[in-house]
Amino acid sequence: MSVAVKKLDGVETADVSLNEGRVTVRFARGNGVTIHQLRRTIRNQGFSPREATLTLSAVIETRDGILIAVIPGSEAAYTLIAEDEVRARLARGAGATFIVQGRLEADQDGVTPNRLAVTAVDGA
Repeated sequence: MSVAVKKLDGVETADVSLNEGRVTVRFARGNGVTIHQLRRTIRNQGFSPREATLTLSAVIETRDGILIAVIPGSEAAYTLIAEDEVRARLARGAGATFIVQGRLEADQDGVTPNRLAVTAVDGA
């Protein structure tokens, strides 16, 4: 599976542990790979993607009161689910770039969810 993941344009490294059921991927700066593409590649190799931990550099936007992490150079955007203090910090920094870490749920019927449960924030 690591060979297939490494073939995705924009993937710097991919380390696979079948025993742990884990794939650790490092993307090149400015890549256009989406989590949906990554998960599709994993499914095509006969595996089922589960919950993922993401660390991403994103511009924070507020749309109709909803916090959105927009990945520059990509079509990817995630609705951010955060506790009050973190949510307020991100809202105050709307328009700025943050490093956001969070959990992305497993695919449901082959569809990658776009809701990221924020666990840590750095920046602005």
